[in-house]
Amino acid sequence: MRFLYLLSICIHLWTPSYMANPPSSLSPVRQVWVILIPGWTMDDLHTMSQMDQWLLHSRVGGINGKTGSNKDALPPAYASLGAGSRAVAPDDAGFFYAYEQMPLPGGFSAVRVDEAYRQRTGWTAPPKGIVYPKVMEYIRENEKSSYRITPGALGESLRRHGRGVYVLGNLDQGDLPIRLAPFLAMDARGAVPAGEIGRTVFKRDVTRPYGVKTDYAQLAKRLVEWKKPGMAVVELGDLYRLEQLAGEMTPEQFQSVRQRVLTEIRQFLKDVQQKTGSDRLLFVLSPGPTKTQSKLEFLLPAVLYRPGQEPGLLTSATTRRQGIISNMDVAPTILQALHVPPDSSMLGQPVTSVSGGLNDFWSIMHQVQYYSALRPSVLYLYILLQLAGLLLALYMLVKRRKGTEKWIQMLMIALMLVPFLFLIIPGSWTPPFWVTGGLLLAAGIGLSWWLLRLPTLPLLFWIGVISSVPLIADVIRGSLWVQHSFLGYDPVKGARYYGIGNEYMGVVIGAVLLASGAWIEWKQPKWGWQLRMGMGLLFAGLVFFFAFPFWGTNAGGALAATVAFGVAYVRFFRLGYSSTWLVWGLLIGAGILALIFVNVCLAPEQPSHIGRAMGLAEAGNVQEIGLILKRKVEMNLKLIRLSLWGKTFLVSLGVMAVLAYRPIQGIQRVRSRYPQLYHAFYAAWIGALTALLFNDSGIVAAATTMLYVVIPLLFVGLREWISPSGKGSKAISV
Repeated sequence: MRFLYLLSICIHLWTPSYMANPPSSLSPVRQVWVILIPGWTMDDLHTMSQMDQWLLHSRVGGINGKTGSNKDALPPAYASLGAGSRAVAPDDAGFFYAYEQMPLPGGFSAVRVDEAYRQRTGWTAPPKGIVYPKVMEYIRENEKSSYRITPGALGESLRRHGRGVYVLGNLDQGDLPIRLAPFLAMDARGAVPAGEIGRTVFKRDVTRPYGVKTDYAQLAKRLVEWKKPGMAVVELGDLYRLEQLAGEMTPEQFQSVRQRVLTEIRQFLKDVQQKTGSDRLLFVLSPGPTKTQSKLEFLLPAVLYRPGQEPGLLTSATTRRQGIISNMDVAPTILQALHVPPDSSMLGQPVTSVSGGLNDFWSIMHQVQYYSALRPSVLYLYILLQLAGLLLALYMLVKRRKGTEKWIQMLMIALMLVPFLFLIIPGSWTPPFWVTGGLLLAAGIGLSWWLLRLPTLPLLFWIGVISSVPLIADVIRGSLWVQHSFLGYDPVKGARYYGIGNEYMGVVIGAVLLASGAWIEWKQPKWGWQLRMGMGLLFAGLVFFFAFPFWGTNAGGALAATVAFGVAYVRFFRLGYSSTWLVWGLLIGAGILALIFVNVCLAPEQPSHIGRAMGLAEAGNVQEIGLILKRKVEMNLKLIRLSLWGKTFLVSLGVMAVLAYRPIQGIQRVRSRYPQLYHAFYAAWIGALTALLFNDSGIVAAATTMLYVVIPLLFVGLREWISPSGKGSKAISV
C-alpha cells in the first residue's frame, strides 16, 4: 500500500493540470437563463466584445457542435444540447402549443395538437403547455444511433428534482412554425409545461425577412417575470430567418439587415445582463450552423456570465482545452448550477474556467481556425508523398536501378522524420504557409543529410529515438505540442481533445520498436538479467504511458502496445514456450491493471473517456459498452473505406508482399543479416494489426506504425542490395 501511495503522489506531481478557477463563494444559483442565437458567429462575438464591458467580466469559450447526425442541421444540434450527448432529430422537428392546429401531410385538414399527440402516444398534453407531436419518431431515430440517448434528459432531470422550465421565442418563418428551443426543456414525453413560442414573441415588420422580427422587449419582460427556480430558454430567431433568405438578397442588403439585427441582439443581451442578479447564471451561445454556415468546420461562440464571478476561459473535463468546450457539456453545466445530478446517459462534463482574458481567447481561436483549415491539405500532401515514395523505392529495388538511390534514401529518412517535424513545427503557428512549408522542407533535408552519413543500424536507431522520445516527453507534460501538430487532433472535428491521438500512437509503437531492434542489433549486448529487466521496464512503462488518463489516454494504444511489446520481448530474448506464456500473462495483466488503476483509482473526479467506459462496465451497463464498440467499428470501417490512411496501410502491405519474394526474398535477407531488427519489424506488424482491431480509428494507427516497418525495409534494400556502400553496421566497431 505504501508503494501505491508513493506512486500516486509521483504521478500527481507529473500530471499536467489545466487548473480551474477556485470555487466561487457566491450564493447558490436559483435560475439559469439560456439564450440561443442560431447564426451568431465568433466574428459577431469579437465585435460585441469590443463594445460591451460586461463581456470583459464573462467566461468565454468556443463550442464544438458535433452531433449524432451526419448532416449539419439545427434540429440535431438543439437535441444534442438537451441530451448532453450526440443526438439526432428529424429534419422537420417542431414544437407546438397543445391547443394549436397542426397541419397534416398529404393536404388533409389541420388537427389540434393535443389530439394528435394523444393519438400517437396515448399521453395527455399539458393544457397550456408545449408538446412535440413527433416525439416517438425522435426516440426511435436515437434508438438506432450509436449513442444512448435519454429523451428530454435535461428537462426530465429538472422536472424530477422540482425545478421549473420555461421557453421563450421561436424561429418561425412567418406563418410556418419552427420552434426548436423546447428540445432543451422538454421532459421524457416531449412536453414543456410553460412558455411562449407563438406570435406573441415577435411583431410585424415588412422590412425584415418573412415580415416579422423578434419582440425583444416582450422577451425580456417575460423572462424577468418568470420567478420559479429552474431554467429558462430564450430563442432569438432574427439571424436565422435572415440567413434563410440570404440567397435571394443582394450582399449589401443582407449585410445592412444583419447589422441591424446584431445591434438589437446586442442591446437585448445588455438589458438581460443588467437584470441578471447574483442568484442567476446567464449562458449565451450559438446552438449550431445555419443555412449559410453549411459545414460545421468552426467553433461556436459561448458566453457564461454571473455577477461577481471571476472572468476566464471556458473549459471542461470533456476537452481539457483552454477556451474550448463541447455542446455535450451544456446540459451537465446547467444541472450542476441548479444542484441537480446529471442523467447517466450524458457524455458531457460540467463547464469550468481557467484564468485568461479575451485577448488570450482570440489568440486561441485564431490558432485553432488556422490549424483546422490547413491540416487536411498538409496531411493529404504528406500521405500522397509517402505513397509515391513507397512505390518509387519499390520500383528502384525490383528493377535494381542505380544512380539516384542516394536521393531516394534521403526521401525514406525524411518520411520517417515527418512526424517529429510536425511535432516541433506546430500547425497552430500562423505565418504564411510557405514559411511553414519551407521550414519543414529545410529541416527534413538537413536531418536526412546528417543521418544518411551514419551506418545503417545507428541511423535507424536514431530515427526511432528522434521520432519517439520528444513525443513521449511532450505527452507527459500535457501534449502541448501534440495538440497543435498536424498529426495531432482537431478540436473542430471533435473526435479527440487530449492525450495521444491514433496517428502518434502508431508512431510511438513503431519508432520505439525500431530503435530497440536497431540498438540490440548494433550493440550486440550480452543477454544479462539487467538488459531483460531494463527492456521489460521500458515496455511496461510505455503500456502505462498509453493507459494513464492524463498522459496517453488511449485504451486501444495500451492494448496494441501490450501485444507489440510482448511479441518483441519474447522474440528479442528467444524465450521458451513456458516463459513466453508467462511474459504474455504478465504483460496482459499489467496492461489491464494499468487501465483500471490509473483511470478509476487515480482520476475519479476528472474521468477520461476510458474511465467513464470502465465506470459503465463496473455498473453492468452492457448496452452502453455495446454502443461504444459499435461506434468504434463504424468509425474504423468508414476510415478504411474513405481515408487515405487506409490506402497507405494497404500499399504498405503490398510492398511487404513484394519484398517477401523480390529482390531474391528481400525480407529473408533482412532476417538473416539483421535478426533482431527483423524481430522488431515483426512485432510492429503485429502491433499494427492489433491497433486496427482495437481502435475506433485503428487504420490510422496501423498506417503510422507500418511507417517504421516498410520504409526501413526499403531503406536497407536501397543501401545494401542495390549499391552496397560499406555502411552496414556489421562492419562498425562499437
